[in-house]
Amino acid sequence: MDQSKNLCVVCEKSSIFCLSCNHGLCKGCAEELVKTDKYNYCPKCDNYLDVDIKKLFTDYANNNNEFVNGDAIWCYSGANSNWWSFTPNQCKLIENNFQLFLDETELNEMKLTVSIGSIYTLNFENMTQSSFNDNTKKRNLKRFEFRSLTDFADNNVIGIAGKKF
Repeated sequence: MDQSKNLCVVCEKSSIFCLSCNHGLCKGCAEELVKTDKYNYCPKCDNYLDVDIKKLFTDYANNNNEFVNGDAIWCYSGANSNWWSFTPNQCKLIENNFQLFLDETELNEMKLTVSIGSIYTLNFENMTQSSFNDNTKKRNLKRFEFRSLTDFADNNVIGIAGKKF
């Protein structure tokens, strides 16, 4: 059996992607190639790829509920000037609605179910979140663009959806 597609051609760790040229690539090396805009050709044989690394990586991240380079990260305020991020899928949903708000539609808020029975209203005009049933207690919202995991520390984000890092 050919083991070459089971190992990353860059770092020789276990690969999770099999490129159209049958070379393998691990998640970390794929992410690095996407960040440096080197995703149309195999890093080993330089063959043009039928499906580029950026598409493979983005599809993988979306299917595994992970953030990818360029995603909008949406956060709500917590105690001690800390922030909590919504999940990647929730961030994508919030961002789609926020773009509608920016396009000057009449949408200035959205309802978001974050767990069974917990529904929140997100107000884009005021950048606040409140319980759907009680809008007197508000949390601030903020948004930043994801480039690397250090962005979470730089923005005082201590966890995702109530789970600490």
